[in-house]
Amino acid sequence: MKHSLLLVSLLTLIACKETEEPIQNIIFEGNIYITSLSELQDFSDEGYTSIDGNLFIVGSNDFEDLSQLKSLREVKNITIQENENLQSLRGLENIKEIGSLRIDYNPQLKALTGLDNLETVSRDLLIGNNDNLISLSGLTSLKTVENRMFVIFNSSLSSLNGLESLNEAKEFAISYNTILDNISGLENFIKSFGLQINSNPLLKDFCPLLNFAKNGGSWNDFYAVYNLYNPTMEDLKNNECTNLP
Repeated sequence: MKHSLLLVSLLTLIACKETEEPIQNIIFEGNIYITSLSELQDFSDEGYTSIDGNLFIVGSNDFEDLSQLKSLREVKNITIQENENLQSLRGLENIKEIGSLRIDYNPQLKALTGLDNLETVSRDLLIGNNDNLISLSGLTSLKTVENRMFVIFNSSLSSLNGLESLNEAKEFAISYNTILDNISGLENFIKSFGLQINSNPLLKDFCPLLNFAKNGGSWNDFYAVYNLYNPTMEDLKNNECTNLP
């Protein structure tokens, strides 16, 4: 008898779970500007899951992450700029696709943790002028940037680890990263109409681009200048990818 009652209770619990209502989609219409912790919390309290417009997180000095945005699933474009104490992007884990994403001038941002499920950027992706950014590891799911991608002026970035899933970007500029000495992370990158790598004074190892040079399409274009080593596409095809001893 006890076993029968337990089975009935279990089946009832399962049935209840199966009939639970899906998460309600609460849409914010228009653009939203967040410049302080109080504004971030106010937005969170409304429970928005979607923004039919653009999200600007700019000019704040009083939050370290974006955990209050954990309900957000859809937004057209995001700008994260000039946030003095922002250290991670935790809170954006439910964003899988976006139009444009701009992350720049956040001096304490150390990693892109929080973008772990982002797979597609349908327009532009800019990561620039983040002085303490040491890793792109939060972008481990990113596969495609359909227009332009920029990784520029990040003075603490030494590699591109974290971009291992990236297959293509229509145009891709990697420039003015003062301690970047290798581009590990681009081993699976195979398609770009314009890959430009310039003015990274310590960069001497381009071997992660061998797959790009040998197995990418004939449309691939590559240009390197003002790095410590500046191979041509032909050099890469001949395995001349580094000037290391």
